[in-house]
Amino acid sequence: MNRNHKPILRHLILWTIYAAYFFGINRLGNENISIMTVLYSLPVFMLIYYGISYSLNVHLYRKHYLRAIGMALLIYGVTFIGVFTLTGGRTNLSRLYSDYMTSKPDFELNKFMQTYLQLIGSFSIWALLGYIYRLKVLSVQKEQQERESRRRYEYTTLAQQVSPHLLANIFQFLEYQLKDIRPELRKQLLELYSLMRYFMDSSRPDGPTSVILEDEILIAKQYIDITDTIASKKSNFIWDIMGNIYGSIVPSACLLTLVNNVYKHGDPYSLSHPPKISVCIQREGFKITMTNKVRSSSCGLDSHRMGLENLRGRLKYVYDKNFKMFYSKEDEIFTVHLLVDF
Repeated sequence: MNRNHKPILRHLILWTIYAAYFFGINRLGNENISIMTVLYSLPVFMLIYYGISYSLNVHLYRKHYLRAIGMALLIYGVTFIGVFTLTGGRTNLSRLYSDYMTSKPDFELNKFMQTYLQLIGSFSIWALLGYIYRLKVLSVQKEQQERESRRRYEYTTLAQQVSPHLLANIFQFLEYQLKDIRPELRKQLLELYSLMRYFMDSSRPDGPTSVILEDEILIAKQYIDITDTIASKKSNFIWDIMGNIYGSIVPSACLLTLVNNVYKHGDPYSLSHPPKISVCIQREGFKITMTNKVRSSSCGLDSHRMGLENLRGRLKYVYDKNFKMFYSKEDEIFTVHLLVDF
C-alpha cells in the first residue's frame, strides 16, 4: 500500500469505529435512532474536527492568530446553520432527528443550544488534543535531530583532532632531537608548536570562545615572526596600541584572522603602504582597525570574504549585538573596522 494512503485508511477505520460507537451509545437511550441519522451526522462531525485541526495545525502553528480565530468562527458558524437546519423541524431531514434530539416535535431552543455546544466542544477538544500531540511529536523529532547533529559534530571534531595530535607528537620528537644540535632551530620549532596549540585549543568544542586581548596580540605577532622566517622576508606590520589591553577579551584567533587576511590578499611587505593594526582601548569598549595595501588580482588569491564573515559570526557569539564590524576598499587600500561596546 502507498505510504500516503495509510493515514487516509487509518482515519476511515477510526471514523467507522466512532460511527458504530455513536450509534450504539445513543441506541441505549433512543430506540428510534437509525443508521441514516448517524450517516448524516458524520459529515458535521468531520467538518468540525478537520476544520479546527486545520486552523490549529496551519494557522496557529505559524502564529497567524487572526486567521486561526477567523477560521474557527467560520467552522462554528457553518456548523450552527447545519445543526439548526437539521433540528429545527423545517426540512425533511429534520425527521431523522426529531426523536433523537427532542422529546417533542416542536423545536426547543435550550435543547438545540445544548446539542450544538456539546457537538462543537467535543470535536474541538479532540482536534486540540491532536494538535498538542503533534507538537509533542515535533519536539521529540527536533530533539533527536539536534542530538544526532551534535553527535556528528563531536565525531567530526574528534576526527579533525587526530592529525593535529599526531603532528604535535612529531613536533615533540623533533624538539628533543634538536635540543643540543640546533638550539636556534629548536626555539623556532617551539614557537611554531605553540602557535599550533593555540589553533588547536581554539577549534575544540569545549575550548575558549574568547581570550584576553593581550594574548591575542602576542600570538598574532608570533604568527608574523614565524611567517617572515619561513618566507625569509621581513614584513612591515605597524602596531599602534593605546590603553589597557589586559582587561579586554576578543574571540579566539580574531587578530590572527585579520593578519592572515593580509598575507593572503594584501601586501605585508609594502613600504609605501605598510599594513597597520590599531588597537584603541576605551572605558566603554575598544576599537580595532586594520589597513593594508591590496595585491593586484594577478598576484594574490581571490577573496570571498569567508574569513571575515566567519569572524563576524564569532563576534556575534561573544558580544551578541554589542559590536559593529565593517570593511571597505578604496583604491588599493583595504580597511577593516571592529567596534565593541562593553
